[in-house]
Amino acid sequence: MENICQHLLDLAENSTAAGAGLVTIHIVEDEPADLLTVEIVDDGRGICQADLAQVNGPLPECKVCGMGLTLFSRACQEAGGKMEATSSSETGTVLRGTMQLSHDDGLPLGDLTETLITLIMGSPGVDWVLRRERVRADGRRGVLCIDTRIFRAEVGSVPLAHPEVIRRIRSSMRQQELTL
Repeated sequence: MENICQHLLDLAENSTAAGAGLVTIHIVEDEPADLLTVEIVDDGRGICQADLAQVNGPLPECKVCGMGLTLFSRACQEAGGKMEATSSSETGTVLRGTMQLSHDDGLPLGDLTETLITLIMGSPGVDWVLRRERVRADGRRGVLCIDTRIFRAEVGSVPLAHPEVIRRIRSSMRQQELTL
Protein backbone atom coordinates (compact mmCIF):
# COMPACT_ATOMS: atom_id res chain seq x y z
CA MET A 1 0.00 0.00 0.00
CA GLU A 2 1.23 3.45 -0.89
CA ASN A 3 -0.13 5.54 2.00
CA ILE A 4 -1.69 5.34 5.46
CA CYS A 5 -5.17 6.15 4.14
CA GLN A 6 -5.15 2.98 2.05
CA HIS A 7 -4.49 1.04 5.25
CA LEU A 8 -7.32 2.94 6.97
CA LEU A 9 -9.76 1.91 4.25
CA ASP A 10 -8.80 -1.74 4.64
CA LEU A 11 -8.83 -1.71 8.44
CA ALA A 12 -12.16 0.15 8.60
CA GLU A 13 -13.60 -2.55 6.35
CA ASN A 14 -12.73 -5.05 9.11
CA SER A 15 -14.63 -2.88 11.58
CA THR A 16 -17.77 -2.68 9.46
CA ALA A 17 -17.59 -6.40 8.66
CA ALA A 18 -17.55 -7.00 12.44
CA GLY A 19 -20.84 -5.11 12.73
CA ALA A 20 -19.50 -1.82 14.08
CA GLY A 21 -21.98 1.02 14.29
CA LEU A 22 -19.33 3.55 15.34
CA VAL A 23 -15.72 3.68 14.15
CA THR A 24 -13.29 6.28 15.48
CA ILE A 25 -10.04 7.01 13.66
CA HIS A 26 -7.52 9.08 15.59
CA ILE A 27 -4.26 10.20 14.00
CA VAL A 28 -1.58 12.10 15.89
CA GLU A 29 1.42 13.55 14.09
CA ASP A 30 3.81 14.54 16.89
CA GLU A 31 6.81 16.24 15.29
CA PRO A 32 8.73 16.89 18.58
CA ALA A 33 8.44 13.20 19.48
CA ASP A 34 9.00 12.17 15.83
CA LEU A 35 5.99 9.87 16.16
CA LEU A 36 2.92 9.11 14.06
CA THR A 37 0.15 7.27 15.90
CA VAL A 38 -2.84 5.79 14.11
CA GLU A 39 -5.65 4.39 16.24
CA ILE A 40 -8.87 2.78 15.07
CA VAL A 41 -11.55 2.04 17.66
CA ASP A 42 -14.79 0.25 16.85
CA ASP A 43 -17.78 -1.16 18.69
CA GLY A 44 -18.01 -4.30 16.57
CA ARG A 45 -17.98 -7.96 17.64
CA GLY A 46 -14.29 -7.94 18.46
CA ILE A 47 -11.54 -10.40 17.65
CA CYS A 48 -11.51 -13.73 19.49
CA GLN A 49 -8.62 -14.21 21.91
CA ALA A 50 -6.94 -16.91 19.78
CA ASP A 51 -6.91 -14.63 16.73
CA LEU A 52 -5.89 -11.65 18.87
CA ALA A 53 -2.76 -13.54 19.98
CA GLN A 54 -1.87 -13.98 16.31
CA VAL A 55 -2.61 -10.32 15.52
CA ASN A 56 -0.23 -9.14 18.25
CA GLY A 57 2.49 -11.61 17.22
CA PRO A 58 5.72 -10.68 15.45
CA LEU A 59 4.20 -11.40 12.03
CA PRO A 60 0.44 -11.00 12.50
CA GLU A 61 -1.72 -13.34 10.56
CA CYS A 62 -5.43 -13.62 11.05
CA LYS A 63 -7.59 -15.50 8.60
CA VAL A 64 -10.71 -13.90 10.10
CA CYS A 65 -9.31 -10.36 9.72
CA GLY A 66 -7.63 -10.75 6.35
CA MET A 67 -4.28 -9.39 5.21
CA GLY A 68 -4.99 -5.79 6.27
CA LEU A 69 -3.65 -6.22 9.79
CA THR A 70 -0.53 -7.99 8.55
CA LEU A 71 0.18 -5.27 6.00
CA PHE A 72 -0.45 -2.46 8.49
CA SER A 73 1.76 -4.13 11.10
CA ARG A 74 4.52 -4.52 8.54
CA ALA A 75 4.21 -0.83 7.54
CA CYS A 76 4.54 0.14 11.20
CA GLN A 77 7.58 -2.08 11.72
CA GLU A 78 9.26 -0.85 8.54
CA ALA A 79 8.89 2.73 9.83
CA GLY A 80 10.44 1.94 13.22
CA GLY A 81 7.19 1.33 15.10
CA LYS A 82 4.73 -1.39 15.98
CA MET A 83 1.09 -2.35 15.94
CA GLU A 84 -0.98 -3.56 18.89
CA ALA A 85 -4.59 -4.62 19.22
CA THR A 86 -6.96 -5.14 22.10
CA SER A 87 -10.41 -6.55 21.67
CA SER A 88 -13.44 -8.00 23.40
CA SER A 89 -16.90 -9.01 22.28
CA GLU A 90 -18.40 -6.47 24.72
CA THR A 91 -16.42 -3.38 23.71
CA GLY A 92 -15.09 -3.99 20.21
CA THR A 93 -11.53 -3.54 19.00
CA VAL A 94 -8.79 -0.98 19.47
CA LEU A 95 -6.00 -1.11 16.91
CA ARG A 96 -3.01 1.15 17.47
CA GLY A 97 -0.04 1.58 15.17
CA THR A 98 2.97 3.78 15.75
CA MET A 99 5.64 4.86 13.31
CA GLN A 100 8.62 7.16 13.31
CA LEU A 101 7.54 10.28 11.39
CA SER A 102 10.95 10.94 9.85
CA HIS A 103 11.75 7.32 8.97
CA ASP A 104 12.86 6.86 5.37
CA ASP A 105 10.48 3.91 4.97
CA GLY A 106 7.48 5.74 6.45
CA LEU A 107 4.41 6.11 4.30
CA PRO A 108 2.75 9.45 3.52
CA LEU A 109 -0.63 10.01 5.14
CA GLY A 110 -2.68 10.35 1.96
CA ASP A 111 -5.98 12.18 1.47
CA LEU A 112 -8.01 11.86 4.69
CA THR A 113 -10.95 13.79 3.28
CA GLU A 114 -11.52 11.45 0.38
CA THR A 115 -10.83 8.46 2.61
CA LEU A 116 -13.62 9.49 4.98
CA ILE A 117 -15.96 10.19 2.05
CA THR A 118 -15.24 6.69 0.70
CA LEU A 119 -15.95 5.15 4.11
CA ILE A 120 -19.24 7.04 4.42
CA MET A 121 -20.34 6.11 0.89
CA GLY A 122 -19.41 2.46 1.45
CA SER A 123 -21.09 2.17 4.85
CA PRO A 124 -23.64 4.99 5.19
CA GLY A 125 -25.29 3.38 8.22
CA VAL A 126 -22.07 3.51 10.24
CA ASP A 127 -21.07 6.59 12.21
CA TRP A 128 -17.52 7.79 11.77
CA VAL A 129 -15.37 10.02 13.93
CA LEU A 130 -12.14 11.22 12.38
CA ARG A 131 -9.75 13.17 14.55
CA ARG A 132 -6.36 14.32 13.35
CA GLU A 133 -3.98 16.16 15.64
CA ARG A 134 -0.75 17.74 14.56
CA VAL A 135 1.87 18.92 17.04
CA ARG A 136 4.51 21.00 15.31
CA ALA A 137 8.15 21.27 16.32
CA ASP A 138 7.54 24.89 17.38
CA GLY A 139 4.78 23.80 19.78
CA ARG A 140 1.81 24.89 17.65
CA ARG A 141 -1.08 22.43 17.62
CA GLY A 142 -3.78 21.86 15.07
CA VAL A 143 -6.84 19.65 15.31
CA LEU A 144 -9.27 18.43 12.69
CA CYS A 145 -12.38 16.62 13.92
CA ILE A 146 -15.34 15.31 11.98
CA ASP A 147 -18.13 13.36 13.66
CA THR A 148 -20.83 12.07 11.33
CA ARG A 149 -23.28 11.86 14.26
CA ILE A 150 -23.32 15.66 14.27
CA PHE A 151 -24.03 15.80 10.54
CA ARG A 152 -26.67 13.08 10.93
CA ALA A 153 -28.42 15.14 13.64
CA GLU A 154 -28.32 18.25 11.44
CA VAL A 155 -29.73 16.61 8.30
CA GLY A 156 -32.38 14.44 9.96
CA SER A 157 -33.69 11.76 7.65
CA VAL A 158 -31.38 12.68 4.75
CA PRO A 159 -28.80 9.89 4.35
CA LEU A 160 -25.13 10.68 5.01
CA ALA A 161 -24.33 9.46 1.50
CA HIS A 162 -26.60 12.12 -0.07
CA PRO A 163 -24.50 14.35 -2.38
CA GLU A 164 -25.35 17.54 -0.45
CA VAL A 165 -24.34 15.99 2.88
CA ILE A 166 -21.13 14.67 1.34
CA ARG A 167 -20.42 18.16 -0.02
CA ARG A 168 -20.88 19.64 3.47
CA ILE A 169 -18.62 17.05 5.10
CA ARG A 170 -15.95 17.54 2.43
CA SER A 171 -16.14 21.32 2.82
CA SER A 172 -15.88 21.12 6.60
CA MET A 173 -12.83 18.87 6.39
CA ARG A 174 -11.08 21.05 3.81
CA GLN A 175 -11.66 24.14 5.99
CA GLN A 176 -10.32 22.38 9.08
CA GLU A 177 -7.26 21.13 7.18
CA LEU A 178 -6.22 24.76 6.73
CA THR A 179 -5.66 25.03 10.51
CA LEU A 180 -3.30 22.08 10.62
